[in-house]
Amino acid sequence: MRRGRLFLKRSYWTRFCRHAKKILEKSAIAGVPQIVAANNPILKLLRAAVFFSCLFGFLYQFFTFLQLYWAYPIVMDVQVKSPSKILVPAFTICDHNGYTLKNYCSITKHKCVPVLNDTEFCLIRRRYCHRRKLPPGFMIPPDQSLIIHEIMNGRNATAIPEIPQNHMIKNCEMLIGEDAPTTTCSKARKTPYTKGDIVTRTNCLMFNSIWDLPGATIQDMPSTTVINLLLLTNKTDYFPQIGDQFVAMYIDFHSPMTLTNPFVNGFIMYPGMRYKYYIKERILKLLPAPYSTNCTDYLTEWKKNGNKGPISLADCIEYCKLELIRKQRKCVDFFNFYPHNEPLCETGCKDFVCSSGYKDVDGMSESLTKFGKICAEKCRPGCDQKVYEITKEEIQVPEEVFAQIPDRHSWKQYIYVRLSFDKFDITTYSYTPKFELIETFCYLGGYVGIWLGISLVAVFDFVESIIIILKHPYRRMRNKFRTKVHPIVSQEERILDRY
Repeated sequence: MRRGRLFLKRSYWTRFCRHAKKILEKSAIAGVPQIVAANNPILKLLRAAVFFSCLFGFLYQFFTFLQLYWAYPIVMDVQVKSPSKILVPAFTICDHNGYTLKNYCSITKHKCVPVLNDTEFCLIRRRYCHRRKLPPGFMIPPDQSLIIHEIMNGRNATAIPEIPQNHMIKNCEMLIGEDAPTTTCSKARKTPYTKGDIVTRTNCLMFNSIWDLPGATIQDMPSTTVINLLLLTNKTDYFPQIGDQFVAMYIDFHSPMTLTNPFVNGFIMYPGMRYKYYIKERILKLLPAPYSTNCTDYLTEWKKNGNKGPISLADCIEYCKLELIRKQRKCVDFFNFYPHNEPLCETGCKDFVCSSGYKDVDGMSESLTKFGKICAEKCRPGCDQKVYEITKEEIQVPEEVFAQIPDRHSWKQYIYVRLSFDKFDITTYSYTPKFELIETFCYLGGYVGIWLGISLVAVFDFVESIIIILKHPYRRMRNKFRTKVHPIVSQEERILDRY
């Protein structure tokens, strides 16, 4: 009985091997038909050795490629174009005159006092005097420390009297072409409080910005457009304790979708000067994790927040610190340069330049160091970054220009600015994966072709051959399983079941 079963098994496997050999002899995989058809065992062994050596070489290069692929390498593509129409960039103009001397003296709790000695005062602060004489009724605050505490800590930003746009921007016009008439610039919007170079309230106006304007879109204009600005410094509106070097204006060019701090990132402009700025746009497109650029898509969150929030790494860090320090102390430190309208924490400064140094009030420095580390680890570069490359020309307005003006003393307070886009170009730096889907497919196809000489048709043919070969053992196992599960029914029982 055992010999019969053994004979049946040998007979089955012999038939199976013949069937598999017949199928593999027709295989489209290079080397397999030759190995199967070889009658000489030595020749069959040599052919098999060559085939498996090639297979090993393919697997080695395949896994080497996978290591390189999983390192997620990137390549940078640079494109430069000079369009005839461009998206209007935003620009912000600031000064240190957010709380004018006249406004302060009209609402302060501490009365302003007259100057005791006009001559001596005019020697130190000439900007207030004409022929060494002060205007009638000129008053000044008695103490710097009282000014700082009241304007920085005693009043919220919303309680400060608003300064009209024409107080600082005397004229803004756009010249689209030589033959086209000039048009007035769109009305500027006041930005939140922006940290300046000294301890005082600042005044900032932004043009062409869609920040905090849900649903707004960026306008376009011809690249031949020129924007002319006439700015007035209003020297006599500054507090007398503020030095002449801070009686200036600051300008910065930025994306219309974000805020900026011209005192940190911009250009300083002094009265009596003419400035010309040539603007170019730079776009940087990064990749998120797992790529090395590891960027964050700030724009999606920015749109959800109603066109508000940070969209760059630096803004994210400052905004993060702002939120953490506000939650801890119910105020924001003076050093945070992200624009905001939150109450300011005490600095301990006794004058505008803080000559005695900033005081570490209630362990502020420790909190700032701690929050700085937290925010630096949390924030990542933005996936879509837009910056502007600026070339500045600066000349002093000739003296003969003022000679023909009746109020020469007043006109020396003006700043002339021209924004030119005739050299405008857009340079886009795009980071892309080194191995896109098509590159990966080509690499793997090349390895398979070189080492094994296999195409996709051959792969599908080989898979089909394997399925056909394994079909017979599968049927045999299925029949055995059914035999074990279902008991043998006699002929008599089958006849009875019919009735």
